[in-house]
Amino acid sequence: MTDSRSDPYTERVLDATYTLLSRQGLKQTTISDIVSESGVSKATLFRRFPGKAELFETLMSREVTRFLADLDVRLDTIEDPVDRLVETFVRFCDVAPQNVVLRRLVETDPGTVLPQLTIHAEPILAFGRAFMLGELKRLTDSGYRLTATPEVCIDLITRLSHSYIMLPPTLPAFSDHRQIRNLFRTTVIR
Repeated sequence: MTDSRSDPYTERVLDATYTLLSRQGLKQTTISDIVSESGVSKATLFRRFPGKAELFETLMSREVTRFLADLDVRLDTIEDPVDRLVETFVRFCDVAPQNVVLRRLVETDPGTVLPQLTIHAEPILAFGRAFMLGELKRLTDSGYRLTATPEVCIDLITRLSHSYIMLPPTLPAFSDHRQIRNLFRTTVIR
């Protein structure tokens, strides 16, 4: 993954890319568009990102990092380890409906984006797995038992979350956080 040092030019490029992707999708967004939107030169952009693929990968990494940081803040107010784990899953289910760029990319550029979010998604999924491992450890340290090994539970949670991100559920029950919480509790925790 491209190193996304937090310098002002990198952030401007990433912010501009986010804005353009939410407006017009990946295929329609050119490097020239990003240069124009960000106000940086092409040379500055290319010093930070060798190409559009690396720029997209860095943007996705930044967005996942922001999502997990926001989730961490939300979880700081929840003491019960079961509630923390369930809330984590609920937030993952909310990613697709609430993220304009993700919705736009899946809608306008599925052939380009889906491989990035599936077969090439390991670096992004690793963030989520590491986060969930901490939550499962907190849960088991509190005396709760899982329905399977932590590795199997993490794989299940990752796959469920990822599938809800990629293909948001159409059943009305999944717009109801209470029902999502009940399903998750019976699937992962004994």
